[in-house]
Amino acid sequence: MRNLLLAGTLSFSVILFSCGTSKMVSKVNTQIKQQTPVAKYLYEHNQLNKTPLYIPTGDHSGYLWSTGYESYFESKVMASWQKFLARDLKKICTEEGGKMLRIVSPAEGFVSKDEINDETIKFGDICEGADGKPIFKIEGIIKGIRHKPVGVQSSWQPIVIKIWHKDKVIGARPYSKLISPNLEWEGKEATEVFGPDKLTSLIWKMKGYNAEHKSFVENTAVIHDYGNHPEKWDLVNKFASFCKANNGDLYINGKTLDEFLKYIVETEKLNYGGNPSYADTYGTVFAGKYICNSPKGFTALVKKIKNPGTDVDNLWYKIIVKNQVEAVKKVSTTDPDKIPINENKTYGGEAVDVALKVAQNKTVYVKQQGAITYAGYYNGKENGCDLVSIKKKIGEKTDRIMNYKVCNGQVETLPDTTVPAVPNIVKAKARAFSVACQRYGITQMNVNGITLQCKPLRDYKKCSVEVIYLDNGRILDREIINACNIKVSN
Repeated sequence: MRNLLLAGTLSFSVILFSCGTSKMVSKVNTQIKQQTPVAKYLYEHNQLNKTPLYIPTGDHSGYLWSTGYESYFESKVMASWQKFLARDLKKICTEEGGKMLRIVSPAEGFVSKDEINDETIKFGDICEGADGKPIFKIEGIIKGIRHKPVGVQSSWQPIVIKIWHKDKVIGARPYSKLISPNLEWEGKEATEVFGPDKLTSLIWKMKGYNAEHKSFVENTAVIHDYGNHPEKWDLVNKFASFCKANNGDLYINGKTLDEFLKYIVETEKLNYGGNPSYADTYGTVFAGKYICNSPKGFTALVKKIKNPGTDVDNLWYKIIVKNQVEAVKKVSTTDPDKIPINENKTYGGEAVDVALKVAQNKTVYVKQQGAITYAGYYNGKENGCDLVSIKKKIGEKTDRIMNYKVCNGQVETLPDTTVPAVPNIVKAKARAFSVACQRYGITQMNVNGITLQCKPLRDYKKCSVEVIYLDNGRILDREIINACNIKVSN
């Protein structure tokens, strides 16, 4: 991972914020003693510069945030975040007298708890004590887009493990408390701290750009390593550190720091705004208005910009900062589904039409628009509203999976589902499986550890079947296949 400072590559800026990360990291209180190995481990990782980073969401729950780092040699994974974290979890489970177990269910009605002997982490994994009660369990795994720069034998991605633990972690702090005030900024003007230095101003003038403004400053800032870990949120953390040094609270687009982090995890699903398939929109969640409500506060506008051509690791932003503090328009987070996702995530009438059809008929509905296929699936009800997923395919390739809530004929956009990576060999086997399902009524098989389930659909030719891909009971993907169009060799 490389953090590059590219002098003179941007027309309006050449320098990043100047402040060491160590000045912003609030360390744990060593005087606080935890009662169990699990609580001790989580507390030790409740620091911004730790990987995984533990962030509590309640007395008995929290996020374990990993960088998703992996290194390769000749296409073989040599080091993996999953191996490191799996070893840690197994160790603290053993120290507390428990065993790591995984629920295996190859078919409905067949369930077993098997001891985990590999170095993987999956949804539903549980550390079970000698009394048969859970010590901790994995309640969810959220993964953002993976970044693998060309020519580099490594990759990384933001990953959050949602963990429940029976032991209370004494003194555990939320994200907002993990950032300490930089006392060098106490009493200073924001325009002085976040504006360009003398060298930058000189270079700008040589390029014909006016660096002198009476009431505001312009500069650039970054989110390092594509934001794979909150420690890398340089732009956010330094605004927050300045605000704390001046006894204020930072708001990002009307959200507090902790609300902002929860929004990124629970609503954005670590996709960071826009569609992760398109690099130009990735990272827009960090753009917008930042307000520090302090007598020495500021208002800053942050806009996503294109990376300099040689920088492949970081997200770049233009910032405009003034010392005046605007009023904060707080966003209600009581119902996260009603928070606007992102203006880049509105779609055309085709997907909305399919969502309405599926909600009305409570069944699968497919609409073809040239080379684009919209396949809608009914996911049941929530608080009286219908939940619908729509898979958009261009040719044979899945472009995106969109989710909607339909209430009284009104369609509301929910966060996209990250397109799952079902191995090609499994997809290929599924085509022959669909024929067996359509002709002979075979409804289930296992391919490379992934369970395939099939059910015929009532189309007029009786050709279409729905295939669902499951990993230990968790849906990875689902698709509609026309079995009549598939030739199977004898």
